[in-house]
Amino acid sequence: DRHQFDASTVSWCVLGIARMLITARTGDVVSKTDAGRRAVDQFPTDRALVARAIDIRHGRSTDPADRPTMDDTVRFIRQVADEVEATLCA
Repeated sequence: DRHQFDASTVSWCVLGIARMLITARTGDVVSKTDAGRRAVDQFPTDRALVARAIDIRHGRSTDPADRPTMDDTVRFIRQVADEVEATLCA
C-alpha cells in the first residue's frame, strides 16, 4: 500500500529530531530514547506519537505507519525543527 510506511521511519524521524533539539539546547548528545522521553514533557500533545516511536525503537511495535501517522510525524518534525532554529538563533 502506497500509504503505509515502515515503522522504523517514524522512530528515526521523531526521535532523531528530538535528539537534535536536546543537543542544540544543552550541547549534550543523549540517546534517542532519552530524547523521546524528554520530548514528551515538552510536547505533551504528541505523547502518543513519541511513545510509539520509542516502542518501535525497542522492538515493541513493528506495525507499518499509515498516512495519518506520517502526517503527524512530519508536523512534529516541523514543530521541533522550529524550536531547534529558535534555540540556535537566540
